[in-house]
Amino acid sequence: MKSLPAEPATLAAYIDHRAETHKPASIPRAVASIAHGHRAAELPDPTQANPVKLALKRLGRQHSCRQDQAAPLGELGVERVLATGGLAGLLARDSTQIEEVDEFLTLTGLRMLYERNR
Repeated sequence: MKSLPAEPATLAAYIDHRAETHKPASIPRAVASIAHGHRAAELPDPTQANPVKLALKRLGRQHSCRQDQAAPLGELGVERVLATGGLAGLLARDSTQIEEVDEFLTLTGLRMLYERNR
């Protein structure tokens, strides 16, 4: 069976099947990835076809509750926030929650794990 281009009816059936086993928010992301793959291959986008649009609307009606959103850091009683990684300094400049920046903490931790497991 050929995977590209996907038939709109096949994609609609895929959406309906995933609705039974996956979180609702993950399905539009999967559909967007399929659309991106078709655009990259310069093929017609099956996600714009009516059967697919109807399947996504059906998904929205069947699972109309919103997913729980994580509480903001300030409401969690977090006392300190440490930013790590290469962009930590940029993020810290614009954040009121980040108190300390260690750009090499992740690399240091990985080095320690490597040496412990040699």
